[in-house]
Amino acid sequence: MVFEPNFRTLTARLDRGLTLATCLTYRGQHNVSEILSTLGDIRAGTDNLVDWCPTAFKVAYTSQPPVVIPGMGPNKITRSLSMITNSTCIAGVFERLERWFMKLFTRRAFVHCINQYHRILSILAALESCFKHSLPAVTVVVDVYINGLPIRLFHVIYAIIYGVIYSTFSYFYFDVVNIQPIYPMLDWSEPGKAVFISFVVILCGPVVQFLLYLLYVGRITLSAHLNGRGKVVVDSWWNAGSQATPDNEAVECA
Repeated sequence: MVFEPNFRTLTARLDRGLTLATCLTYRGQHNVSEILSTLGDIRAGTDNLVDWCPTAFKVAYTSQPPVVIPGMGPNKITRSLSMITNSTCIAGVFERLERWFMKLFTRRAFVHCINQYHRILSILAALESCFKHSLPAVTVVVDVYINGLPIRLFHVIYAIIYGVIYSTFSYFYFDVVNIQPIYPMLDWSEPGKAVFISFVVILCGPVVQFLLYLLYVGRITLSAHLNGRGKVVVDSWWNAGSQATPDNEAVECA
């Protein structure tokens, strides 16, 4: 029942996001075998669980029934179930809050505290941007370490090209549409600051690529010491020298 929309304290579609972790707290008269069976059904019927987190569900159980304060909440009950879940669908909630807030803001609602709304709007925008951009970055790092996908240092050229294209697009977007910039820090009304930020971000590309390369090498080396898949890759490095390529690695490991 906790997975049904009518029993949530937040209006969000769990099937439209990735579920990272879920905590289920059982209290009162519950059967442990039923709990385990329910978890199995949930895992089998849910396809939006991330594959790099095998412990996606945490369960807490206590036989003590819930305490009900007289006059508050429901009548005396013998058991209850609470769920706390971490899902990327929360980004849609922040987006709706920002949209509703902008409707009030454009109509000058609550003008007496209008200065505080600027700060609230920036906080909501930062939260939405964090959920939209941080999770893919974490997923990439975890995927590199778990799967050991080959990383080539010269691939950094793609990140640099993407950064140049994006900076150019944001400039023309601001110049033609002339509205609030996509990212507050990339405000082309101050060209010097915007060019400096673009240069710094593009310069961070080689640094990030090098760190990912070190992560990949560390993962392969660790696997080689454990006689895993990385041993074949490391042996090919020593035997073929610098002629080993990701394609050769994939063929030899297959």
